[in-house]
Amino acid sequence: MTLDNWNIPGSTVEIYQDIFIPAMIGEWVPRMLALVDLQPGEKVLDVACGTGVITRAAAEAVGTGGAVTGIDISPDMLSLARKLTDGRFPSVDWHECDAQGLPFEEGMFDSVICQLGLMFIPDKVAALKEMLRVLKTNGRVAVMVWGAIEKCSGQTAMAKTWEKLFGKEQAAGFYRQHSMSDPQMLRSILEAAGYCEIEIQSSMGTMRFPSVEILVRAYGALGKFPANPSEQALAIQEVEQALQEFMGSQGLVYPIEAVLGKARKG
Repeated sequence: MTLDNWNIPGSTVEIYQDIFIPAMIGEWVPRMLALVDLQPGEKVLDVACGTGVITRAAAEAVGTGGAVTGIDISPDMLSLARKLTDGRFPSVDWHECDAQGLPFEEGMFDSVICQLGLMFIPDKVAALKEMLRVLKTNGRVAVMVWGAIEKCSGQTAMAKTWEKLFGKEQAAGFYRQHSMSDPQMLRSILEAAGYCEIEIQSSMGTMRFPSVEILVRAYGALGKFPANPSEQALAIQEVEQALQEFMGSQGLVYPIEAVLGKARKG
């Protein structure tokens, strides 16, 4: 018997929202908002918004006099984002579109945020040029990507285990998440897109999962990796052995690096 849900209930986007947002992304939201320095009444664009965690936080920051637009290429992500917003933020608007071709007029937004989306966009410079186009003069952009996989013990353990048990192709997604780990890469593409006052920093954060088993099963279910129960158990065992030092009374807690960038439209 082969299972691709790994005994984790819910759709892909529900697993992402219920497990990965609190484990991996939640702590970075206030850091991103601090980077872009949102002000009451501003108009904000959230690119690759996913289920809208930072979209809703931005809406709180700009208040009822402001407006926030979240865009994503995934209709399933946007469907859950709308459901989670549930009328609480009437100033939030959602659009299904590609970041490489934004359906907005030039100079519409005071700020643009792109958290953990840029590494998955094929033409990164084109996407950043589009974000620049829709920014007002002196508008701000804030971008976050994951740093070096070697500085994230959990991702390293997962990638090595997946490669060992399921092959390089199945493990490629873990490395892709960290494909923009060099801070100079982010600086270079922001420069190529035409931004000014570019500032780049690497920063450490913390991943928190209830257990290694949840980490492994959640990733397996998120990626719909086909594996029988014995293969799943072996994967959990391999990752547990690699991450023993990070397990304790608070569950599984390990470090991760992010690369944060901010810039302006001149």
